[in-house]
Amino acid sequence: MSKDTKPPNDSGFVASRCSSCREQFEGWAIADPYAMSVERYPSDPKKFAWPGMYRDINTDLAWQAWQVAWKLGGAVADAKNDRDRDRDAWRRRTDL
Repeated sequence: MSKDTKPPNDSGFVASRCSSCREQFEGWAIADPYAMSVERYPSDPKKFAWPGMYRDINTDLAWQAWQVAWKLGGAVADAKNDRDRDRDAWRRRTDL
């Protein structure tokens, strides 16, 4: 994960914050062996109870899991970067 693409720290994940997240998910979802439908409900809340959600519940659940995994993956990457930065700082202090 690049430094300029960071998951949000708030609990309400907004897909637009991950510029290519949905495109990556849909590329994975339509590929073999899954071949999921990525058809979504239109984004009109007056006409549809679930605007913008995937019509297939399995696809929508996979999308929800994808978002959480992306968020957690960013947290793991941040923790590793913090660990590496602290280790490097310690090495610089002890290599006097």
